[in-house]
Amino acid sequence: MPSRPKPTPRNNQSADGGSGGPTARSIAKLRSLLPLPPELITTIFGPAEYWVRGVSSIYSVWSYSGCNLRYLSSPSIPQGSDFLHPLRRVVATITSRGGDPDSWFELTVDGPGSDSIERVRVTITSNLQESDYAEHRVVIEDERVLNAALQGDTVSVCAVSRLSCVNIVASAGIEMYVAY
Repeated sequence: MPSRPKPTPRNNQSADGGSGGPTARSIAKLRSLLPLPPELITTIFGPAEYWVRGVSSIYSVWSYSGCNLRYLSSPSIPQGSDFLHPLRRVVATITSRGGDPDSWFELTVDGPGSDSIERVRVTITSNLQESDYAEHRVVIEDERVLNAALQGDTVSVCAVSRLSCVNIVASAGIEMYVAY
C-alpha cells in the first residue's frame, strides 16, 4: 500500500483541563491555600480523582496493512507535578473495523524527544471480525503503564496488523488524567 501523509491530530488541552475540571494552576493554588501537610492533601486529592485531564483526538479514516505504527500521540505529560509518576489513568477510544482477526491496537508510553525510547507497550483491544465500525473504549489503570510514565513523556495508540491483514481506523482519542 502506498505511503500516505499522516493526518494531524487535534490536541485539546483547554484552560479548564478539557472538561470543566481543575487545571494544574488551580490545583497548585488550592494546595497552597490548604493549611494541611502535603501528604494529607495528596491523600485527599487522589481518591477524589482531583486530576488534570488532557484530551487528544483524530478523525480520519485510514487503512493499514501489515503495520505497527502510531496512529495518535498525546501531548507531553505536563511538567511541574509533585509526583515522579503523575499519570493516574488513560482512556483510549478507538473506532475501527477489520475483517481480519489479526488486527489490533496497542498503547505505548514513550520518552520525550524525537529519538524517544518506548518505556512500555500493552495490547488494549482487537478488531471484531465484522464489516461495520465498532467503538472500543478502554480504561487503562494498569500500574505497569502508569508507573512507566514520567513528566514529559507521551502516550500513543498504535494500529497493528499482521502482514496480510488490514486494520481500518476511523478515529481515536486519548484522555490522560494527571495528578499535581
